[in-house]
Amino acid sequence: MDFTTAYDAEVAEAIGKSGPHWRFWLFDLEASTAAPVEGIDVDIADGAQFAVLDGRTFIFLPFDDWARTKVYEIVDERAVARFEVTGDVYQWVRVR
Repeated sequence: MDFTTAYDAEVAEAIGKSGPHWRFWLFDLEASTAAPVEGIDVDIADGAQFAVLDGRTFIFLPFDDWARTKVYEIVDERAVARFEVTGDVYQWVRVR
């Protein structure tokens, strides 16, 4: 997008719906800094979910057909693929 020209809603919408423009970010609120999360090897689309269990942060990303979900864990400020599961994972709940 060229920010020296007038705003074009059609161009903005096209950019927003295509390409690797959507990323996850880690924020350090005390330091007022942020950095993109590295290590995610699938396109990010609607449906991303998160869970924090025992101090561990997980991201669930559904595949395009919503038939499988890839689960990542944030480790040392990087996403590490842990496993894939059947279906759309939208939450985890600790039961014990």
